[in-house]
Amino acid sequence: MTLIVVSLFLPYTINFNLDEGQRPKVDVTTEPVAPSRPPISRSNSDLKTLPTVPKSGGVSALTLALERFPQEKPSQQNSGGSSLTSSVTQTPNPALPSMFHKAEPTGPAPAIVHPDEFFKPSPHAQASAIVQPPSAVAGALQVSSAGSPQQAGFLENELALQKMKHPTVPPSASEPSSVSSANSNPAEYPTLRPPRPQYNQPQSRASSPPPRVVDKRRPVSGQTAMRFIDRFGQQKPSDSFQSAKDWTVEKSHKGNGGLRNAVNRYCASTNHKKLWVGTLGMPSDELGDVSKVEIERKLTREYDSVPVFAPDNTFEAHYTHYCKGILWPTLHYQTPDSDKSKAYHDHSWEHYKALNQMVADKVIEVYKRGDVIWIHDYHLLLVPEMVRQQLPNARIGMFLHVTFPSSEVFRCLAARNELLTGMLGATCIGFQTAEYGRHFLQTCNRLLVVDASVDGVENNDGRFTAVVACPIGIDPPSLQKHFMDPEVDKWRRLIRARWPGKRLLVSRDKLDSLRGIKQKLLAYEHFLINNREFCDNVVLVQVCLSGNESDSLEGELVHIMDRINALTDDLSNQQVIFLHQDIEFEQYLAMLAEAEAYVALSLREGMNLTCHEFILCSKDNSGQLILSEFTGSASVLDNDDVLVVNPWNMRQVSDAYKTALTMDRGTREKHRGRLVEFVEGHTCLQWATTFLQHLEDAWVEHQKSKRLLPRLNIAYAKERYDIVAKQPGKYRLFLLNLEGRDFSSPHTSKPALSSSAAVYSSTHNRIPILTELVSDPYNVVYIISSDARHDIERLFRNVPNLGIIAENGGYLRPYRSDQWIRMCDEEDVHNWKDSVLEVLESIKERCPGSSIKSDETTITFQFTPQYSAEQEQDFSFDFAGECVSHINDAFSTQNITARFNDDRILVENQQLSRLAAVKRAVAIFEKTCKIGGDIESKGINSGHLTVAPSSPTLTRTRSYTISAPGPSYDATISYVFVAGNDQSDYPVIEWANSLGDVETVLTVGLHSEHSPAAVSVEGLNGLTLALRELAVGDRSDIKGDRDTRERTP
Repeated sequence: MTLIVVSLFLPYTINFNLDEGQRPKVDVTTEPVAPSRPPISRSNSDLKTLPTVPKSGGVSALTLALERFPQEKPSQQNSGGSSLTSSVTQTPNPALPSMFHKAEPTGPAPAIVHPDEFFKPSPHAQASAIVQPPSAVAGALQVSSAGSPQQAGFLENELALQKMKHPTVPPSASEPSSVSSANSNPAEYPTLRPPRPQYNQPQSRASSPPPRVVDKRRPVSGQTAMRFIDRFGQQKPSDSFQSAKDWTVEKSHKGNGGLRNAVNRYCASTNHKKLWVGTLGMPSDELGDVSKVEIERKLTREYDSVPVFAPDNTFEAHYTHYCKGILWPTLHYQTPDSDKSKAYHDHSWEHYKALNQMVADKVIEVYKRGDVIWIHDYHLLLVPEMVRQQLPNARIGMFLHVTFPSSEVFRCLAARNELLTGMLGATCIGFQTAEYGRHFLQTCNRLLVVDASVDGVENNDGRFTAVVACPIGIDPPSLQKHFMDPEVDKWRRLIRARWPGKRLLVSRDKLDSLRGIKQKLLAYEHFLINNREFCDNVVLVQVCLSGNESDSLEGELVHIMDRINALTDDLSNQQVIFLHQDIEFEQYLAMLAEAEAYVALSLREGMNLTCHEFILCSKDNSGQLILSEFTGSASVLDNDDVLVVNPWNMRQVSDAYKTALTMDRGTREKHRGRLVEFVEGHTCLQWATTFLQHLEDAWVEHQKSKRLLPRLNIAYAKERYDIVAKQPGKYRLFLLNLEGRDFSSPHTSKPALSSSAAVYSSTHNRIPILTELVSDPYNVVYIISSDARHDIERLFRNVPNLGIIAENGGYLRPYRSDQWIRMCDEEDVHNWKDSVLEVLESIKERCPGSSIKSDETTITFQFTPQYSAEQEQDFSFDFAGECVSHINDAFSTQNITARFNDDRILVENQQLSRLAAVKRAVAIFEKTCKIGGDIESKGINSGHLTVAPSSPTLTRTRSYTISAPGPSYDATISYVFVAGNDQSDYPVIEWANSLGDVETVLTVGLHSEHSPAAVSVEGLNGLTLALRELAVGDRSDIKGDRDTRERTP
């Protein structure tokens, strides 16, 4: 067996080793972008010339410093470079950093403070982009930093980071070739190595917005790479990558690291093979066909990976525009409403489908019988159904690593039904928490109008999709190995030396509004203002990875941090350190180990694994965890050991800061001990093993239900039927659902809305058969129905001694009895029926042609719309789903459930079931036989049963003699025959299959598949013929009226 792991990004990518002459030239004539806020007016001649830098999506600290501190002409005194001086103020201010000579600020010091020597960039840090040699970023702005090495390191870091973000920027002639910093010795301070390698890769030729049509013979020309377009609009591929043969396979930093750890650990522990399918996370339009073939061959043979080469336009529209611009916000309760998302929606959806189809085709290509397909995350929601269409028997699992919103939010997506249908192609769908799974079930029930239970979704085609909650974990052995690295210990010592006596609060997030960074800083400011004693000994270190946010968020954070760092007069004492870049993993572990608290205040997050890493790394400090209640981790970690807060409640978060800093060590150690036990017991290996076991179990159950059922062997059934008559005390039990469609019933083009009511077709042919069955004293015959008891009683009024289960188990009329037993409390029924009827009446007014039928224990809302267009059909179908969802939500506390069956909405009490009524009927029969006498006096009136009044609408046309079962002896049911034709009968069929002590059990389905029955017959007519063979054998003289026929024992 091979585990085929399908994700958008492969664990590997390609690094092209190009010679200097092979590097394509770059057009850097970038159109300037308007700043996020008006710049301070200054003379252009007074500013040092800086290179043109494309917009990065964030405000650099250097830009902020220039705006806050107007500069004068560069001083020529320093031969090593230029110092920045002010042209506004004339009087030196000794309180200012020495780097700003004679500068008097107009406000507090910049909020993005220096990352000092601990975060000082390495002189060897280079951005090795394809468009220029690594040496292009060696130059940096030289600053006179006497007395303030921290500020120098800050500027060096910002400029280096700026160039790493924009490798297309050529070195400026006005920039020095080296960096000098007074009072800073590179030998004394460790340097920040580049946290992620930069690779030589092609540039994307995607256009923005993406083209409308994705399948065109002539590709649409891009707008960001015009140099490759000829006069006919055809893009010319670059020769650099057509002929590049010197390339290497490198580990990619994109994708889900936790997933990679889990798959590697699982395959190592089970010896299963693995095969990754996904994209390389790099543009591929410039790659030649030969290069693609060679790359695919090497990855497949040596790295267990199969790449999907998606066109740049398709990938860009799929990932940037649809996944990040539409799906990601919606799944995290932020419905996209920007002009950009609206403009790109229609185009990007087509590309989203196209890339999903490319991935699905590749999975189908590499699949072999017995393989397990495991699809991951919201980028590939359509892949399960696409694969299912070609591989109907495959094991297909899907895991959603992010949150899943409520149906009210998800229904805002234009492609909501397509996305849900795509997911339901999986055999098993996993979510991080039970809450996300419940939202998915409710959404499917509401939007697709499918039956959803706590275990999964019953699709309209009869296939069942299991839904499970399976939170992911980390890999403790791997983390422990990294934590024992001497580099981690080295960085821990440096952190303690940098902030002696300080208490660190640490946080690491992407620069995204969903991460709650703004709420975190506001609460921290509130905490310091109200607890001034902590201002001098607490530092919040916020590490921010690059995100997708605009300058507006970073600008807000800047102003908040300005205020925080202005709380004290000592400019060297910073209360918040803001790093807009990632750091080395060893540095990250060292920070976790030295932190007194870790703060994770995401507004929505599937599962925050950084919290788990902090729990294991904070052994020495027993750090406290401050966690947002809207993260998946808050649902799995014990809330008694974690400070769970609402990130929107600033006062609560502020109090959590104080609680974490004032908690005694004994309490912290006790909390951490329990958390460590949980984290070590819920690892990524356990997660992968558990989910794949759920997938296997679901597939096995699906195979049982989807198999083609063999036909009923009439000869065998008749043989076993006749044996019972020869054994004293043996009886036969028949449980029959004869509901079916009359061919004269209304018909529409929509299968789910194709009948006005459940009717008993051709009943005049079946009543004689039932009469023959009940005439045998060894037969106990029950009819099971969803109809009201007076309707079903009237229908079979000419069949004596017939047992009836009506209203889906709401009422029971025992075999050979004339009295009805109510299976639920009458007062409870009246308590909910009036409220439900009121709701349904209001719904009826908005759905012309509908009707409401109120039975004694159930309510039926009948859809009989007159369609004139396909849109109206879809509207009624969606409307039914909304009704079901609304009733289930509104009356969940009263155990009331609504389900859509054919063209009806059936509302009933969850405690009612056909199986409960069947078990009660069997118990009454056995008890009566043991006691002896008649059913009336011995069966019904003994025990905790409520005798219901006779059906008020039924007038008997003939009376019958109710015979007793005979003398007192132990009666045993040795022959059970169960026939059903819908899902309501499945529990009864499964119960019958489990009767191991019964000699003969025949469970019959009226369809050849999708049933737990053992055998099948051809519809109701086939069932009628089978019952006829059992009752009368070869006799063919059965007439329509058997009421006067002499009975034989």
